[in-house]
Amino acid sequence: MQQLNRNNWIPAFRDCLQRFKDEGFERINPSILKTAIQADYPDTKIAWRVHFGGQYSLMTDETTLRTV
Repeated sequence: MQQLNRNNWIPAFRDCLQRFKDEGFERINPSILKTAIQADYPDTKIAWRVHFGGQYSLMTDETTLRTV
């Protein structure tokens, strides 16, 4: 099985998004995209960058973020 890396991640995401588009979706939640990519590349850990306002951000691999 091919591994996701910095050389092939853009085509992998593009192909995944195209599959959703072909199935009739105009938009998808990022967590659904993450799940689909992880199904295609199970040995890959995906982290998202989350922005809070214009000044702060964090990277996480969590599915659910809670703020207080």
